[in-house]
Amino acid sequence: MFDTIYVHAGLPKTGSTFIQNGLQALSRAGLLRRVAYPVANPELGSGNGSALSQALIFTNPAETTRKQLESYVDDLLNANRGPAGDLLISSEDLCYADVEKFARLKEVLLTHGKEVRLIVSARPLRAWTYSVYLQLVKAHALAADYDEAWLEAHSGDFLYYFRNLDRFNVDAITFRYQGKGLLRLFLQLIGEDEGLADQVPDAIANRSLSLEELEVMKTVNRVFQDEAVSRLVSRHLVMAEPGREGARFPARREDQFQAFASAFALKLDRFPG
Repeated sequence: MFDTIYVHAGLPKTGSTFIQNGLQALSRAGLLRRVAYPVANPELGSGNGSALSQALIFTNPAETTRKQLESYVDDLLNANRGPAGDLLISSEDLCYADVEKFARLKEVLLTHGKEVRLIVSARPLRAWTYSVYLQLVKAHALAADYDEAWLEAHSGDFLYYFRNLDRFNVDAITFRYQGKGLLRLFLQLIGEDEGLADQVPDAIANRSLSLEELEVMKTVNRVFQDEAVSRLVSRHLVMAEPGREGARFPARREDQFQAFASAFALKLDRFPG
């Protein structure tokens, strides 16, 4: 039985994929000693909880039984090759888990571990909202501007992320996202040897669009309105100049953001945590 089972649940645009890629590389190399990170199906991506999260996600109307969850967990346990005392399950989509389904998962996990702990990365709201905006332009065919209308339209999404920290009913470790040294910080939080991060090249996680690229992609998205085209063009731009600096928060939107942030804070006050 594991001492602690960590559930890493994103959040979006907080370096989850970068952390997962690093953990998978360290796991495959047999370097993780204290925390097991088994990957049952690498084809689903570097997040070892990818399949599990799809069964839990609130947009999935299908019933998720305890037996199904036990099967997903067994797949991970069968893929584990080490004697580590703790287990880590990671997927960005776990932040979208239905509360009742997550409670069922917690019951299953407690048959294999003494405690379950949630790990979530947070960012300052200004940088976070703008990063999410850039990602939607980059990969989801968004053509709109980052302005009052966009912020208000996505207010509910950001509230949902905060709300789930209160609703999952497990102890949560919340850490601040950082562009560099993110894997080292994560390893430290879960009690693994943080020096292992030196075995994985450090980089800025998931480079954002530059200001010029942003304008190009908004035009592409406006014309084609196709996510596949959006991803194809943005991937080409990023690969052509991987070290290019991403667009910075637009100063001309500061007043609009401050108005949004004030209203958002009042909404957050309704949550007990």
